[in-house]
Amino acid sequence: MSLPMSYYEDCLSKINDLSQYYIMVLSDDTEFVRSYFGSRNNFHYEKNLEIIDFQIIKNADCLIIANSSFSWWGAFLNEKKNAEVFAPKKWLGFKVTQEFPLGIYDGLGWNMVHINY
Repeated sequence: MSLPMSYYEDCLSKINDLSQYYIMVLSDDTEFVRSYFGSRNNFHYEKNLEIIDFQIIKNADCLIIANSSFSWWGAFLNEKKNAEVFAPKKWLGFKVTQEFPLGIYDGLGWNMVHINY
C-alpha cells in the first residue's frame, strides 16, 4: 500500500532550508515523481540498481523513507550517527489510522521525525 504524495510533501516541508540540500529522489517511477515535484535545482531523480539505491540510503544525512522493508533496512543500516529519518507513524495502518505493526520503531535510536500517516 503506497503512501500518498502528500506524505512526501509533509516530510519535505519539515526540513529547514530545503534549498541547501542536494535531494536525491530514488524511485522506480522517476517520471511520475518528476512530474509531481517538477524541476528544482537541488532535486535529482534517479532509478538505479537496487544495491546502488540501498547504498545511497545507507549513507544519507537525511532520509524520507517509504513504508517498505527496503527503505526501513536502508535507514536501519544507515552509517551516519545523526541522520534524520522521516517515517510514517502508522507504517501500514495509515489508511485505517492506527499504528500497524505495533512497535516497528521501538528501540532503534533513530533521530526520528514521525509523520502522522
